[in-house]
Amino acid sequence: MDDYLKQFREMISLRGLTNHIISYFILLYGKIWHPYIKEIFHGFGNAIEYLGRYAHKIAISNSRILSVDEQQIVFSARGKQPGELRRVITLENIEFIRCYLMHVFLPVFQKI
Repeated sequence: MDDYLKQFREMISLRGLTNHIISYFILLYGKIWHPYIKEIFHGFGNAIEYLGRYAHKIAISNSRILSVDEQQIVFSARGKQPGELRRVITLENIEFIRCYLMHVFLPVFQKI
């Protein structure tokens, strides 16, 4: 994974995006977040059970990353419906990073 992180840092610095990304993180982390749990969970216990399953997962495992180059990342994912075969997804590097960062906890939260 260190190689991917190194490639990410190099790609950002080559494109001159370092300051933009840092500014974006400062904006996000400075915001007060108010989570909303819909009634769909039918109670607090179900919400905690859902969050517990989610909190113990990682965003993507190394085995799912099929290839990485300077412009795109190819990885495998489950099918959209239960029972469907795995599918291969290709994303531009920046879009992949945007999606990946949606799974990163804010510093005030602690992963258990």
